[in-house]
Amino acid sequence: MNAGSTANLSGTFAGVADLSDTGAGTLRDSGSTWTLIGPNTGSVTNLSGTFAGMANLIDTAGGTLKAGGSTWTLTGKDTGKVTSLGGSFAGMKNLIDTRGGTLKNTNATWSLTGPNAGSVTNLSGTFAGMANLSDTAAGTLQYPPGSTWSLTGLNTGSVTNLSGTFAGMRNVGDEDAT
Repeated sequence: MNAGSTANLSGTFAGVADLSDTGAGTLRDSGSTWTLIGPNTGSVTNLSGTFAGMANLIDTAGGTLKAGGSTWTLTGKDTGKVTSLGGSFAGMKNLIDTRGGTLKNTNATWSLTGPNAGSVTNLSGTFAGMANLSDTAAGTLQYPPGSTWSLTGLNTGSVTNLSGTFAGMRNVGDEDAT
């Protein structure tokens, strides 16, 4: 904990609780929980303090990334962008929004498993706290049987246990529908 290396240090560091980059740094960790509390600022499991100035976050073993009231855009497997990060994230298998965020993906299959929670193509884990789901092409949204669906426009609407709306979903329906 509180140890690592940096490009400007030929060795390693230890006992450092807070990390700060004056530009747009990249921070790496493994199998951690990352929490964004401001622009490029937050905390991570293996750091007892906080980080600042880190525009890119990389987890080498499938981490969890948390933020609040954000727009999340998946651009590849466990990779993407989030509002409060100036760069991108990679290796994050779980995404959690603590204040009802928006999750975007392209040509994805979305499965809701509970209130504002589920799984989606390009995310090897799950998402939680996402009030709004948006597919930028032609997605498929599935939910357990007995759901109540309301279509409000072309490929848009709402469904049971999604506190916001969905958009860009060409196909919607119960998971066991044939």
